[in-house]
Amino acid sequence: MAVVRRPNKHQRLKRLLEVGFFPQELPPPFVSFDLARYRTHLLSVWPANDLKIFASQPEYYSIPRFGRARRRLSIINPINHLKVSKLMADEWQEIRKFLRQSKVSEFKPIFDLIGPRAFFGLDFESIERRLVQILSTYRSSLKTDISRYYHTIYTHSIPWALYGKTYCKANLNTPAFKQSFGDRLDVAVRQCQQNQTMGVPVGPETSRIIGEIIGVGIEKLLAQTLRNFAERAFRYVDDINIGFDERDSVDVILSSITRAFAQFELDINIDKTVVQGVGETLSPEWLSPLRQFRISGNAGQQDLEHLFQKRSILRRKQSQRSCPRLCA
Repeated sequence: MAVVRRPNKHQRLKRLLEVGFFPQELPPPFVSFDLARYRTHLLSVWPANDLKIFASQPEYYSIPRFGRARRRLSIINPINHLKVSKLMADEWQEIRKFLRQSKVSEFKPIFDLIGPRAFFGLDFESIERRLVQILSTYRSSLKTDISRYYHTIYTHSIPWALYGKTYCKANLNTPAFKQSFGDRLDVAVRQCQQNQTMGVPVGPETSRIIGEIIGVGIEKLLAQTLRNFAERAFRYVDDINIGFDERDSVDVILSSITRAFAQFELDINIDKTVVQGVGETLSPEWLSPLRQFRISGNAGQQDLEHLFQKRSILRRKQSQRSCPRLCA
């Protein structure tokens, strides 16, 4: 039986640099293989003291989302990405130990040593199966997420999630806290964006891990206030689904979620807060017709136009039927 070996810190750093630097939305010509290839040389010639304090301003660009909305992505300075990546690669054991405390996350932070990104992606079929499983036990499920998640993460909340907010505030100026992985990561992330504490860069694979750290911290708070939380909930990135029945109040669940988000200076996205299950739509009605849509082998412009027109019409109908009482 073959022994599966986990990647060492050098392999982890290599993957974070070669396929974890640019946002995946960029076209194929944008690559960072040379950054990974010369990582050892860069670390040897860059003075340690300068690397410790170096800060830079990222370049921003946006991509279309839906309608007139756009999503802002970041290309950070390669030296700052090198610093954050090395910190994560060196301290991966602590990160993994913390993330494994999650009982509900669908994201498994496992390094992909040969794929197009540093980590394996989400299994959306597994997410759908988990929703069906919860709804087989509970009548309904409340789905919500965080408003502008990555853009509103407070970098100081990284150590809050890892060690607890009370501990961090009480030990803020102690040498032990200053030397902790959480505080060093907080500083390194801030330096990616000219020492700004609001938001984390959107695009690098390192930000996926930061988002997951905060997510596990939120889970811990919810588990303290909602009964059987691990049995009836699942999360992927900042999307949270919680099953409930006649014993529960939607208002109580929403209140618990809002309080947990607020502990990390985050806000609930009420526009995307919906109820699924009995009397509600199990999944978006526009999703199934699109999945059945087939483009012929000789696809032309008309086929593609028809696909996007169909998606827009179906999505607009679904939005008009969103649960109005949750948005009041």
